Amino acid sequence: MVRDLHRSKKETVSELDALRRRVAELEAAETERKRAEELFNASFISSPIGIYIVQDGKFRLVNPTFEKLFGYSAEELMGMDSLALVFQEDKEMVRQKAVRMLQGLSPAPYRFRYVTKGGGLAWVMETVTPIEYEGRRAALGNFMDITELRQAEEALRQSEERFKSIYAESPIAIEIGDADGNVVSVNEAGLQMFGLPDLRELRWYRLFDDPYVPADMKDRLRKGEAVRYEVLFDFEAARRAGLMKSKRRGLAYLDVMVSPLGLSGKGAWTGYLLQIQDITERRQAEEERRALEQKAHLASRLTSVGMMASGIAHEINNPLTGVIGFSQLLMQKDLPQDIKEDVEIINDGAKRVGSIVKRLLTFARQQMLERAYVNINEVVMTTLDLRIYEMETSGIKVTTELDPNLPGTIADSSQLQQAFLNIIINAEAAVKEARDKGHLGVKTEKIDDSIRVSFKDNGPGIAKGDLERIFDPFFTTRQVGEGTGLGLSICHGIVSEHGGRIYAESKLGKGATIFVELPIVRKPEQLELTEPAAPDSGAIPTARILAVDDEPTILQFLSRVLTEEGHQVETADNAEEAMTRLKANEYDLILLDIKLRDVSGTELYKRIRKAARSVARKVVFITGDVMGADTKGFLSRTKALHITKPFDTEQLKRDISRILAQGSL
Repeated sequence: MVRDLHRSKKETVSELDALRRRVAELEAAETERKRAEELFNASFISSPIGIYIVQDGKFRLVNPTFEKLFGYSAEELMGMDSLALVFQEDKEMVRQKAVRMLQGLSPAPYRFRYVTKGGGLAWVMETVTPIEYEGRRAALGNFMDITELRQAEEALRQSEERFKSIYAESPIAIEIGDADGNVVSVNEAGLQMFGLPDLRELRWYRLFDDPYVPADMKDRLRKGEAVRYEVLFDFEAARRAGLMKSKRRGLAYLDVMVSPLGLSGKGAWTGYLLQIQDITERRQAEEERRALEQKAHLASRLTSVGMMASGIAHEINNPLTGVIGFSQLLMQKDLPQDIKEDVEIINDGAKRVGSIVKRLLTFARQQMLERAYVNINEVVMTTLDLRIYEMETSGIKVTTELDPNLPGTIADSSQLQQAFLNIIINAEAAVKEARDKGHLGVKTEKIDDSIRVSFKDNGPGIAKGDLERIFDPFFTTRQVGEGTGLGLSICHGIVSEHGGRIYAESKLGKGATIFVELPIVRKPEQLELTEPAAPDSGAIPTARILAVDDEPTILQFLSRVLTEEGHQVETADNAEEAMTRLKANEYDLILLDIKLRDVSGTELYKRIRKAARSVARKVVFITGDVMGADTKGFLSRTKALHITKPFDTEQLKRDISRILAQGSL
């Protein structure tokens, strides 16, 4: 019995040990299960891939990434049909792909579009795996959002299509070369441009060899840089060299862009892309644009100088009026002969200055033109007649090519004759300087809506740097004392006043051509002129005259000369004094300077007219600015008479007599 008890005790201990081992195994398994579950939960929750479990076609479990992608919470998704989130057009495809994958027939992931809670459309790539979930068959799905990838792929596809379209249809010649420089492909524009032979025998760089290819081109291409340069391409020479079959001849400017294509595994470029564009017309247009810009710059500069000249002339004319007038008054006195001769020299010099000022004002385009319907051919021939004898005796042959059907135009024939004469004299001097015998050709023609007159000589020509300056006032290439430098600048002023343009073309040693282009104007009624002073009529009445000028010398001169003529003269040197006298007295004539310092003559005229129109009709303006644009417009609107400074004694007497004799003041 003791033996049985002892055996029973040993068995009990053994069973307890086995039980302990079993409990330890179960605890280890539970620990492993928990660890696995924790790992699964951790990866399930934190996975950047969307994970879900579908059972009986319904969502049973989703991870946070899935929720974020679709915009639904887990609670909203539970029990929802798994195909409800698939874009309608892709549902059948997704169903079939999933079935095949679950059956092990298709391991490849598939792509489809899904609809987010907000209605957005995106792309995913998905795989599904059969599993058991809570003791029943289910499907484990995981997918990743590939919207950006699809967009990149679509962009790449569109880019490739665009490239193919551009390559095929581009008007720019495009060539593709391999790493060795062999041409492997040419688009239609390239074939049209070059008519290339067998591409296998052509290296692209042979077409564009030195001296145009940049010296550092190879180094720049190795660095992955694109190289752009221009080529003056000789089609005929390239055809003779067997580089092309194009029938095109002559030279052309080509814009060449060479870009490296793709890197090989060793880091070398696999090929090159050439884009070749014919820019000949563009280069010509740029040259024309630069020429026009130079002409516009010249015109702008001359306009500025003209405005300055007008202002200077006004300032000179005021004191010059006194010098001329008082020197003439002195000359009328009984003076010793030597003093009288000195005064005559002063008077002659002052008149000479007055003549120069008139030229400046002509250049400044401030002269009033007397326009009429004229025949330019007749103006040209009349002008040539003035110099034909001198030119023939100097060995200069003159030829004309005048368009017999040249239309007439509205212009001031005397002003144009002066301009043409200055051009002819200038050409005559240039030809004499260069050779014993010369030639001057004059041509007229109709160009669009303009008349062009060209004067071509075979003189020494004009340096490129001087072409922009020859119309500047006082610019001359002649020796000191041989020219004033105003001839061509006066021409510029006259032509511009007619709404035309004047310019020169020349090359050193090959003569020069001056072009004058005038607009064709057929309606003289559009060109209103300022009303001129009235002609002489009847006896000269005496009058009470008010002279208003801010130059004391001019007031003294006016008072002296007009008083000697029997007139009663009063003076005022500012607008306020003039208005005071006008309110207190009546005058037969009011001589009013346009450029008063305090209040302008035009403003004073407006005050006078506002006070009494009858008094305003007695105003005659005196001015030294010879009709600036504003002054011309003012006189044209008011129909007011004017006398231009500088005036001498006899001129002043004649002008005042004519105005008083008119009897309309």
